[in-house]
Amino acid sequence: MEATSLKAGKVKQALIDRPELPERLMPFWETFWTLHPRRPVGMAAGAIGIGDIVEYLRLLGYRGSGELLRGVKMVCALDDAWRQWNDEQNKG
Repeated sequence: MEATSLKAGKVKQALIDRPELPERLMPFWETFWTLHPRRPVGMAAGAIGIGDIVEYLRLLGYRGSGELLRGVKMVCALDDAWRQWNDEQNKG
């Protein structure tokens, strides 16, 4: 189906070539996209709040400070990459 849609111009090649995310990283991906709409927006998109990240990770069952810190770092890295991409898209 993706190949047919690609030929019809409906699916970008980058989407087809996207890497598969390892299962162990899915909670961080989910956290990022769940909290993405909660970011502050002004002249530019602000960062997702660390408190929001910690709260959501706790809902997913992360408890120890090491687990939470690792999760915050992962989600913040995703957020930083998205904000950099977003800034580049809005230049012009």
